[in-house]
Amino acid sequence: MVVCLLVGMNLAGCTWLLGKRAPDTAPPASLPEAQAPEAQAPEAQEREYDTSRSDVALIGDSAEAASETPVPATVAEPILGYRVQLYSLTSREAAEAALQQVEQTLSEWSYGVYVEEESNSFKVRVGDFKDKADADILRDWLRTRGFVDAWTASTPIKTR
Repeated sequence: MVVCLLVGMNLAGCTWLLGKRAPDTAPPASLPEAQAPEAQAPEAQEREYDTSRSDVALIGDSAEAASETPVPATVAEPILGYRVQLYSLTSREAAEAALQQVEQTLSEWSYGVYVEEESNSFKVRVGDFKDKADADILRDWLRTRGFVDAWTASTPIKTR
């Protein structure tokens, strides 16, 4: 049954599933003029010289080359989410020093640590959470690590 399936796939032109390369679009140079594609029946010509090509065959194809115009990178719009606030300080220098301390504490984790300026103070906040429950888990963990005043703040976050 498997052999019949493989033979049928091969006859149907599904050789890419078997790991074989798709046929080239140009006829082989060794064909005599009597066997050129123009002399064959239209359905045989379509079957033998199928113009559809696999992704592998398209790589590096000059006809499929990317345009010269660079496409601008899409910038994700910030959405309203949650971060855990650890400090609210009046000077940027103190906030930057606190940020470095928090980054050292969280060095084994991949949470973003941010200094946000808000109403004449600098907030040190951690994380980008869409769900408040996830931010609350981090808040509770940080409280056990010495950040006893940590609380969950609603703020614009970066999406990945």
